Amino acid sequence: MLVFVRDWRSSEVLPGVADALGGEATRQIYKKLAETSWGNLMDPRYERWLMAHPAEAVDSVAEWLPGADQVFPLPPLGRGDRLDWGFRHAFSKGMPWVAGVRMECPEINSRHFREVGRALQESDLALVPTQRGSYGMIAMKEHYPEIFEGVPWGTREVFQATMDIALDMELSVYCLPEVKEVAVVDDLIKLGWQLPGQSCGP
Repeated sequence: MLVFVRDWRSSEVLPGVADALGGEATRQIYKKLAETSWGNLMDPRYERWLMAHPAEAVDSVAEWLPGADQVFPLPPLGRGDRLDWGFRHAFSKGMPWVAGVRMECPEINSRHFREVGRALQESDLALVPTQRGSYGMIAMKEHYPEIFEGVPWGTREVFQATMDIALDMELSVYCLPEVKEVAVVDDLIKLGWQLPGQSCGP
């Protein structure tokens, strides 16, 4: 699986949370969020590839989140192009199917990865939608670069736009149950996370 992560020390992370709590507190929250997600995705049956952004932070990301089978620096591209680059790279290595995961969705775990793997035996595409109209995981058994084109990234229309593209391409899609995505402080509260001043974790 491809796990897309920003270096918490050098990236602007969770801007909706930062607006309320400030940059330093938000970086600490993202750090804990990513560490939780990384642990939840551990499964010795599958490879975990870290896709690090920005590219110059690849070594520090590998040290921060140990245990990756491979770590790759992401090129300085927009969100959709970064996803496409990761999938293209994985399929070029001969992977039979590939899943990409976002760190902002701590409910996603290795069980989701196993389920999308089973789903792709019958479907072309698998998605784990979020409550904010996006998705936390996308998986495919062939490289479909069109699935990332023209998507209004950072909006509540990402999931629906992706479904519309899949429909236009006549791809079969398997959708797992919705998970929570962290974008604002209220999302952390709903996940049961304590805010700075108390502790920075679930």
